[in-house]
Amino acid sequence: MRRRGFTLVEAMLVSAVLALLASLVAPRLAAYQDSQRTLRDSQTIETFAEQAHAAAMNGKATFVLSYDDTTNALKYEQEETASSTGETVEPTEQKLLNTWSVSDVSKGSSTDTSSDFSVRFFGDGTAEATSASFTQNEVVFGLTISKDGMASIQRGAAATQDATEWEAGDIEQKTTS
Repeated sequence: MRRRGFTLVEAMLVSAVLALLASLVAPRLAAYQDSQRTLRDSQTIETFAEQAHAAAMNGKATFVLSYDDTTNALKYEQEETASSTGETVEPTEQKLLNTWSVSDVSKGSSTDTSSDFSVRFFGDGTAEATSASFTQNEVVFGLTISKDGMASIQRGAAATQDATEWEAGDIEQKTTS
């Protein structure tokens, strides 16, 4: 009488094939998850810039959006001014999923090679024309904030702004108002 079932050799062979498949799929799955976190972070960066713009317009005040590389977080807060007499709004912070580095920060046509990213959004809906490159695991996303306060992010280096983003003396008026 013949028994139905698997022999030890057959079971070991199936286990070996499954282990081989798992070893091939696991690294790709981890890379896929990391790329999805990177994509989500890039969308968060753009959305957070839009929120800072909206907060400045709603509060009729100047808000500063910045990135802190020690905490890996974006933050926007109301800028302290000598003439501010209204209520101040608590800073808003958003941690990112992956660790990013910021480079090629430029305001208008001047490029600063430091990683100090900050941009002002003014109460009238305008902003400092700024661009910066956010890099994570050699993947670069360029954030561009136009003079009218619109934020856009795209894969690749940030687009440089043109040199005519403000009329002469206009930026000084914005920072003092």
